[in-house]
Formats: sequence, C-alpha cells, structure tokens
Amino acid sequence: MADEKNTKVIEITTTSDDVIKLTKTYKLDGREIKELDLSGLKDLTMADYEQVRKYLATRGVTPPALLAEADPTVTNAYAAVACHMPFEFFEQLNLPDGYAVKNKVMGFIYSGGSGSET
Repeated sequence: MADEKNTKVIEITTTSDDVIKLTKTYKLDGREIKELDLSGLKDLTMADYEQVRKYLATRGVTPPALLAEADPTVTNAYAAVACHMPFEFFEQLNLPDGYAVKNKVMGFIYSGGSGSET
C-alpha cells in the first residue's frame, strides 16, 4: 500500500486562450453564463463583418473609421456573432467583463486573426 502522506494531488485545469471567465454569472434564456468562448472569432467572415456593420447602423452607431475596433459597441457586436448570442447580452456585462471582451476581440483583430497579440 502506498504511503498516502507523500501522495500529492495535482489538479489540471485546461483553459483555452479563447475563453473568458466572467467575474459574475449572467442569465440568458434560463441558462447561467459563467464564461464566454470567443473561439468563434477565428471563423468570422466578411459576411459577419457586414452583419455587424448593419446592426450598428440600425442602432445609430457610427464608429470612427480609424480604430473602430476599439469601440466597445463594435467589439461587443463581433463577440455576439462569434458566440452565437444576442447582441443585447453583451450590453449587460459589468465593466470588468465588458473590458475583457473588448480586449480579447481587439487582440484578435490586431494580431491579424492569430489570436495572440505578438
């Protein structure tokens, strides 16, 4: 029998760089949302870009052409499409979670779609 005093338990948690752990739990259609998987950013197409642009236009949002991807409304819209969630869900995020989404989307865009900001 092994000596249990010398046995170490190591928990291995796998996390993806694409997943944002939220600071609080949000509700959506009866589900509890504790994290957002933004891996769908890698699959966005120019048709998705047009969808976001049209959505923003219906809301009267005209981000400046320069650095439009830095506008939280724009980054929220991309995140909504990538996560297959309603745009409105992202409007209810608290400031830390909203900035985490904004920074993740901006990092993806600035990295040229590689997902890392190097």
